[in-house]
Amino acid sequence: STPLYSSAASDVYKRQNINKIDIAILPFIRQFRLADIEWFDDQEDIKNIKFWLNTFLESSLLKKIMIPYKPWKEQDDPLYFPIDL
Repeated sequence: STPLYSSAASDVYKRQNINKIDIAILPFIRQFRLADIEWFDDQEDIKNIKFWLNTFLESSLLKKIMIPYKPWKEQDDPLYFPIDL
């Protein structure tokens, strides 16, 4: 299985207009892959989808919107989003 993440994908999302439909379905394709990464990565007939997803996963856009947070626990103080306002 070839890793989906590679440095070969360029940051296409900086140079192109982002299609609203792409943005709407990207989370579903991403989650679909996460359900069975090895199976998804082994699918040879969806090379374009894998490239499209990989390009998004490596984009600066995703890094800006998908900020990792530690899981909240009941004893933690409330956490309000967005944090930087």
